[in-house]
Amino acid sequence: GVDVNCKDNGGCTPLLAASQESHDKVVKIMLDNKAQVDIKDNKGATALIYASMKGHAAIAHLLITHGANVNVISSAGVTPLMAASLQGKEELVTLLLLYGANIEAVSTDGGSSLLWACEEGHVSTAKILLEEGANPHTCDCEGTTPIQVAIDKGYTELVSLMSNPLTERLQSMILHEVASESSSSTKYPPSGESKSPVSTTTSNLG
Repeated sequence: GVDVNCKDNGGCTPLLAASQESHDKVVKIMLDNKAQVDIKDNKGATALIYASMKGHAAIAHLLITHGANVNVISSAGVTPLMAASLQGKEELVTLLLLYGANIEAVSTDGGSSLLWACEEGHVSTAKILLEEGANPHTCDCEGTTPIQVAIDKGYTELVSLMSNPLTERLQSMILHEVASESSSSTKYPPSGESKSPVSTTTSNLG
């Protein structure tokens, strides 16, 4: 019979291709025929990462219930939650968090899911992440924070959202950071000089 896990030159399998193209029926057929749910292509991406990049919650749920790793990391350090946050897909973000997605994971450039949501001005997605404990003051490798991104891009609603503690957990995190910063002499580059990690990281994923 046909090998459902056969790869093309890019390491793509039928399951990966179906997830990229949002063909949920094909995804189900592949899974029912024992396709490896966490198999990776040459960029280190799995079907769940691609489904998340497309914002397809139904396919993501199907993959997760068949054992997909919600905290899988691509070669560029991208997780499903980061991809879903970048797309502003609230339903998918909520689903991934429900199944244990790591909200503090960062890409190879240090970008968090919250930073990625802020890059595109996704207020509702950012609110979900903040309510689950995402830190708006976590720096990427260039020293840029989610709140700095929102300020630089003029996303006033996001700035307001991140300036007001939403939960006791968030309040304690901010207080802890203030205490840490007061004892640190770390200098960050001016906000205008840092390069967005999102454009470089996602380009590595194709």
